[in-house]
Amino acid sequence: MDAGEWCLLESDPGVFSALIREFGCSGAQVDEIWSLDAENFEPLGEVFGLIFLFKWDGKKETASKGKVVSDMEHENLFWAQQVINNACGTQALISILLNIEGNKIKLGEELENFQNFTIGIDGESKGFALSNAEGIRKVHNSFSKQQLFELEEPKNQEKELPYHFVSFVPVNGRLWEIDGLQKGPIDHGEISCSNWIDAARPVLQTRMAQYQEGEVHFNLMACCEDKLIRLEKKLEAETLDYPKTQIQMQIEAEKEKRLNWDKDNARRKHNFMPMVVELLKQMATKGTLVSQVEKAQERTKEAIERRKKLKGAKQ
Repeated sequence: MDAGEWCLLESDPGVFSALIREFGCSGAQVDEIWSLDAENFEPLGEVFGLIFLFKWDGKKETASKGKVVSDMEHENLFWAQQVINNACGTQALISILLNIEGNKIKLGEELENFQNFTIGIDGESKGFALSNAEGIRKVHNSFSKQQLFELEEPKNQEKELPYHFVSFVPVNGRLWEIDGLQKGPIDHGEISCSNWIDAARPVLQTRMAQYQEGEVHFNLMACCEDKLIRLEKKLEAETLDYPKTQIQMQIEAEKEKRLNWDKDNARRKHNFMPMVVELLKQMATKGTLVSQVEKAQERTKEAIERRKKLKGAKQ
């Protein structure tokens, strides 16, 4: 990867939680949301923001219905124009972290320096500042896929629509959508309910309903308070034995989840290509490579035919 480029990020809570830690930030994590029902948010504690991934088609029908406003009219709101390809995932996450009101998390030196540097400048300049933030880019690119070579796509092959990350945050009593591809932050109005998630829910439901039935083009994650810290404080304050046991079980489950995240991230970052190349060499030496390739080609053809039949049956 060339200097200055940013890799594609996988929409995974383990990846985004690791980004938070590796930025030097503490007090927050990211969890996946499988449903907008209220009970799915209760175990998360305080939710600082939502990260919404969707297939960007550039159509008005699937675009946000909020009002785009000037970022310079809202000094306490962080919004940066996206000037870098593939940076929208990290940009959505940082937009939440820098918009958290009060001292609920510790940003760490990297993000504090970036925040202080961008105070008072417009969104486009903030976007260029992010593009030149080498420490942030380095952490982002640590999750790039290891590739020995790149294959060029056929010129006549239809390109898939790109995916795009945006974030939703509550700032100054209003619900904001932070999308770097817009001309400014998107105002979704005053938050009149006690829980800002209740204001964000209909906005997201409307957005999701705009896609055709059967098409899954979106994913939702919540940036929330660090669950392990919250549970450990709760355990320390509890005096009764039974609740303590329940809390301890929750702590162990959270530790196990994070251990699995770390394992998955280690696999993402590891370069398996030298092992694959050596394996292919050994198969060629033993005379089994050609037959295995032919079998793989045959299975691929069968899979393509099954998909064609399934697609034809749905139409």
